[in-house]
Amino acid sequence: MSDLFISYSNDDTRFVSLLCSKLELMGIEYFRDEKINWGQAIKEAVDEHLINSVAVLVIVSPNSLKSQWVPYEIGYATALGKPILTFVTEPGMRLPSYLDRYKYVDKVEDLEKYIGSQQALSELVKTEDVSKLNFKLENLYLQWWENINRDRSPTKIQFNGLEFEVDRGVFSPAVRLTYSSYFSSTFLSNVKDKTVLDVGTGCGILAILAAKRQASRVVAIDRDRNAILNAQKNIKRHRNVKSKIELLQGDVFTPVDGRALGRFDVVIANLPIAFKSSFWASHEIDYSSKVEEFFKNLDVHLKDDGVAFMSWASFGNTGLIVEMGEKYKYSIRPNHEETFGVTWIIYEIHKRVK
Repeated sequence: MSDLFISYSNDDTRFVSLLCSKLELMGIEYFRDEKINWGQAIKEAVDEHLINSVAVLVIVSPNSLKSQWVPYEIGYATALGKPILTFVTEPGMRLPSYLDRYKYVDKVEDLEKYIGSQQALSELVKTEDVSKLNFKLENLYLQWWENINRDRSPTKIQFNGLEFEVDRGVFSPAVRLTYSSYFSSTFLSNVKDKTVLDVGTGCGILAILAAKRQASRVVAIDRDRNAILNAQKNIKRHRNVKSKIELLQGDVFTPVDGRALGRFDVVIANLPIAFKSSFWASHEIDYSSKVEEFFKNLDVHLKDDGVAFMSWASFGNTGLIVEMGEKYKYSIRPNHEETFGVTWIIYEIHKRVK
């Protein structure tokens, strides 16, 4: 039988240990983070066990509601279509929107009765054709993402060991919601003394990371006024980067066109990618034209030996990127990571040698 994945806050370790003792007596196999081996990558271990789990038991407490990992595990499990079994440690506690649709129990005896009665928990997971399963996972992820982002309430997040504020109405780059921002950040490890242009900066995370990694100058653009104000707030929070970052409001390259800013060593692009999502469609953005506008004008803003990084995902039109690379004479190399049942892509873009 597959493992029961236990999602919880480490501040609730004592309670979870007692619960696990009961599961062992019942003959229920389980996975918890204490089973991760020393030296093993935590995220990879968590993802692997979520994929192989039969269901996810979420211990909901005041501590877990503050955790970065618990919402991530719930989100990934939801994208995978795993059953979510919710145990609430304090009856009457208000649940967040991503949990309030699930029936929960708040007594250990009820939990024991329910799990003990599942003689074949593994029957909850059915095998499917891989291609159909991948399509299903992507759509489940998009539905979950859209639901959890409907109100986009103000929040604080941890990202690369730093704290950032995400204002209402601004897209959150939290790793529990999306992988594109984190994946993009891994390509900013070598920007020391380089100039960086961040297109679609959002709350400013990648621009600030570039500045902290000793970029000589960063120009950050976003079409949304709320995002610019949010980025200003985060730049003030990290005061040692303020002198390096210039924020400009506008669409794609429009704010830097005609300005004497020179060409950049690195260009980062976070354009809308969810072509199959009704949530994105409601914004009435012509995605194809935005992508073409980027490629058409990139030459003016990227140094001949520079590199651009564009974030994308398998639920977007990947063929469009290849088409634009051919049309505007760029060499493109895709880099892939799998999470949430989605293939996340960072396209590494270079000018072709003439």
